[in-house]
Amino acid sequence: DDLDIMKQAIQHVDPDIFCLSFIYPEEALKIILSSDFVVTPDHIFIDINMPGVPGDKCLKTIRASRKHDHIPITLYSTSMPDTVAEALMSTGADHVFQKPVRLKTYQEILSNILSS
Repeated sequence: DDLDIMKQAIQHVDPDIFCLSFIYPEEALKIILSSDFVVTPDHIFIDINMPGVPGDKCLKTIRASRKHDHIPITLYSTSMPDTVAEALMSTGADHVFQKPVRLKTYQEILSNILSS
């Protein structure tokens, strides 16, 4: 459900954005880091609490490859204490946010991130 809400919010911000999403982080990492992956994402969004590989580990794995250094990465979660946000930013996240309750707030957050 969270993934669908985020995609809906992104489409509201800009209907021309194509979202490629993954439920399982292992699959996402395999594809994103593959040399056969011909599409370079403009932005990567990672939920911190995912099944299998946690979001902070995904962030570290993507940043370690150096292939996607120029791509902004945003991490988000239901809860985002300042200490967690600071740790993620120091690990290579460009943006972090706590999932809002209201869809309009979600759209505003994503609009700010995507326009920066």
